[in-house]
Amino acid sequence: MNKYDLILDLARALQRCGIPADRLESRLRDVARALQIDAAFFAAPTALFVTYTVDGRTSTTLLDPESGDVDLHQLAQLEDIAQRLAHRAEGTPVSPFEVRSALAALAAVAKAPPLYGRWTQLFAFAATSATAAPAFGGGWREMIAAFLVGALVGELARVMRGGAAAPLHIFISAAMAAACAMAFGYVLSPFSPQSVIIAGLIALLPGFTVTTATSELASGHLVAGGTRLLSGLLTLVLLGAGIAIASRAFGLLGPLPLEAPDTLGPFLQYVCVIGASLSFVVLFNAAPRDAGAIAMSGAVAFVSATAGADWLGPEMGALIGALCVGLLGAAYRAITGRPSTVPVVPGIMLLVPGSVGFRSVNNFLDGDALAGVQGAFSMLLVAVCLTSGLLLARLVELRFAVPGPARPRGQTPANSAREGRTDDGAHRLDPSGMAERDELVTSP
Repeated sequence: MNKYDLILDLARALQRCGIPADRLESRLRDVARALQIDAAFFAAPTALFVTYTVDGRTSTTLLDPESGDVDLHQLAQLEDIAQRLAHRAEGTPVSPFEVRSALAALAAVAKAPPLYGRWTQLFAFAATSATAAPAFGGGWREMIAAFLVGALVGELARVMRGGAAAPLHIFISAAMAAACAMAFGYVLSPFSPQSVIIAGLIALLPGFTVTTATSELASGHLVAGGTRLLSGLLTLVLLGAGIAIASRAFGLLGPLPLEAPDTLGPFLQYVCVIGASLSFVVLFNAAPRDAGAIAMSGAVAFVSATAGADWLGPEMGALIGALCVGLLGAAYRAITGRPSTVPVVPGIMLLVPGSVGFRSVNNFLDGDALAGVQGAFSMLLVAVCLTSGLLLARLVELRFAVPGPARPRGQTPANSAREGRTDDGAHRLDPSGMAERDELVTSP
């Protein structure tokens, strides 16, 4: 086991946590520089090329790690290991003991089970859908129905993940969610099946994927960003196809009784936002101690985006919301020394334009091409505004950078992982001026 194994193991672990290509390459470059390895990296959502030179001989390794879901707890631990290796006094080499400690820490992170069990995760899926229903015009009936549909979607995700039916997971989930929502529409009145369908599928909507792709494209990672963007668009098409089939089937039973649902008051909508944010703690496998910061991030995102949309329109509302969430993440990092990723990712989840893209696909399927094109453009515009807001927050953080609290002397990556400490350490720029250029987080 040597420093080259450390680079490869760290690359695999980071990509499994769903980290964007720009941040992945940046982190690996910093660690390779600290390990005095002449290496280059090229990351894509499903592959990673590592080229390094040893004694004048160049070799390339292709890694094909499984690109997993966002895991904030593991990502924070991995960020801590990378920061401890990369951010050290200039000219201080990484000792063999530190390499072995980092490898042991990576192994411990990889073997650690999820923080939350199956039933807790299923409840989080359902709660996320239920609390999202009011945002799409639903009331109490829609919240109850969305809770049940969200639980069904969550269980399908668990059962079908990794199996032969995995490619059909999105299509089947959309069809079953639509079927259940329409069945509720025949027995409940007033009721909005459309609100329940969108809320029930909220965890599958690719708004976060599209926003991450926009960030990668903005940072010059065209292959990774283009691939991720196409993946998000394909997800929207699969969702729309599944819903269309269920709608056609239920249309044979007669028209649904369409009545405007009873909506909730503003106060209860704020309560739902906090509930959705707490559900993200489980869905993103964040540590329980981060629940307060994540709930605050959700509240800041909702209030700032709503106020910005009322004053300047929905696109500027998204930019203002992302800016406020990014600044909150910077303050969280400066105060606690922990990664800004923890509050930023759940906050951005409340702003991503997945539902806009979903409605765009539905418009195309209904034959309204003009409305579909307008919806698709709005989705991309909101994603660009989110990325711009986070970039502005990052510029503000760099201008008024405050180092995070120092770690006690003697703390190593290995015992840091065991104790659950995930400090980022102090913020520094590398001599070339490129360090932390991709520190901006729009996805894990």
